[in-house]
Amino acid sequence: MTKYVELVREVTGALVKHQSKKPTRKVVATGVAGALTVAGVAAFNYYFPGLGEVVSPTIEAGAVALVAAVAGYFTKDRKQEVV
Repeated sequence: MTKYVELVREVTGALVKHQSKKPTRKVVATGVAGALTVAGVAAFNYYFPGLGEVVSPTIEAGAVALVAAVAGYFTKDRKQEVV
């Protein structure tokens, strides 16, 4: 075992051995939630022109990040084999 792996194990605990290179359910949930929120904000700006002047793009980006984080928090991962 390399020193790096030992250090990571000390800091983070046990490593998770993934069965495949597929992203986990949490990663997929945050990506989909972020994409849907961006699409919703774009549609809202399309149907209500001038809204972008009232609502700052920074707030819109924060809303996307918040929705994605909440989706990831509430999504349960499948059980993984611990190394």
